[in-house]
Amino acid sequence: MKSIKHFYMLALALMLLPSACSFLEIPAPKDQLVRGNVYTSDQSATAVISGIYYGVIEASGQLGNLGIATELSSDQLVYAGGDNGYRQFFENSLDESNGMIQNLWTAFYRSIYRCNAALEGLADATSIAADLHDQLRGEVLAIRAFCYFYLTNLWGDVPLVDGADHRVNQRIGRTPSASVQAAILADLREAEALLSDAYPSADRARINRRVVQALLARVYWLAGDWQQAADAATNVINDPAYVLEDPEAAFSMGSRGTIWQLIPFNLPAQAPTYIPGQPELIPTYYVAPQLLDDDEPGDQRTVVWLGTNEVDGVSYPYPYKYKVASGNSPATEALVVFRVAEQYLIRAEARAMLDDEAGALADVNAVRHRAGLGEFDGRGEALLAAIARERRIELFAEWGLRWLDLKRSGTAAEVLSPLKPGWKPADLLWPLPLAERQRNPNLEPQNDGY
Repeated sequence: MKSIKHFYMLALALMLLPSACSFLEIPAPKDQLVRGNVYTSDQSATAVISGIYYGVIEASGQLGNLGIATELSSDQLVYAGGDNGYRQFFENSLDESNGMIQNLWTAFYRSIYRCNAALEGLADATSIAADLHDQLRGEVLAIRAFCYFYLTNLWGDVPLVDGADHRVNQRIGRTPSASVQAAILADLREAEALLSDAYPSADRARINRRVVQALLARVYWLAGDWQQAADAATNVINDPAYVLEDPEAAFSMGSRGTIWQLIPFNLPAQAPTYIPGQPELIPTYYVAPQLLDDDEPGDQRTVVWLGTNEVDGVSYPYPYKYKVASGNSPATEALVVFRVAEQYLIRAEARAMLDDEAGALADVNAVRHRAGLGEFDGRGEALLAAIARERRIELFAEWGLRWLDLKRSGTAAEVLSPLKPGWKPADLLWPLPLAERQRNPNLEPQNDGY
């Protein structure tokens, strides 16, 4: 863990950029930390790229609450707290001034700004070893694609910012989501060619080729490009470095099922978000009853990945994938971004859609067996329903995947309307933050319904 600690200490060098400003107002770096003479050595160049990872941690965890927001927006969590901002997500009644909306937007674009500045700096660098140059460029391209993946899937048409000139960035309008998706694929394909299968650091904390292929599989899956999704997932699954871990070990630091994880410096991964402070309290976020409707007797995932508080004779289950609620050293948990289990389920659905039902069944049963469940042998619609059920149980409370499932499958109205009386189709996209539109009129028009 010493290398990881050093990794994030170096990362702090890049955190001098303002943390509360709009991404459109980020000034040109005056201290040359992102561009210029910082790229005169392998070590200094690596330190700058390390800072970008810190920004992703900030965007995805402590600042943005991405997982909470998307789970509340779907049908998997119930909100029992008193914060109106969170309740807006739960009721699908978002307001354009919602603070979490602004925080997520700003954090993702701040990471993109750093990526763009790093790419420009690397392009001018002449003193870095060629193989390291390729590796760093590949990592940065993948991070930028990751940020844009969530931006366009949450907001639709968003600014496609590919430079670090704030004077240009502050005037950029919205780019059609199809063009953003094309840019994501272009970044990922180049990153796949530049990176190797080896991790650049310990604990799977930085990006290698398999991370890129895992994100490619998710992008192709979401687009219904089944053959490409199956091929990308297969690249990951066939690597012996990744195995389906038992549920108990799936989120531990050394899990071989982890493809990429973020390691918050001296902070717990996600447990404090969900674990109640006292056993007699109703959890702020507890698992919706309809999620448990999909539970099968003997499924070890719901045994291991759910905690329960009983209050006045009523049981309130809550997400318990992460169990360490306070900072500890050395860390025993990290925030897992990609797991190989998701790749099996992506490939299962892709194979089913490609009429390879035998292959789809093999993938579904691989996930089921390690969860303590028996063989499934259904075909046709029953097979697709089983895959959907496995996705729901396996991937709950992870990176908005249920929200993406509802949008992709076209079932959001059917599922959410009975649960949320105010739900409307426009809720599938979040509103652009009010402050961003006030700063940049080129972001108009606002998404429908807001």
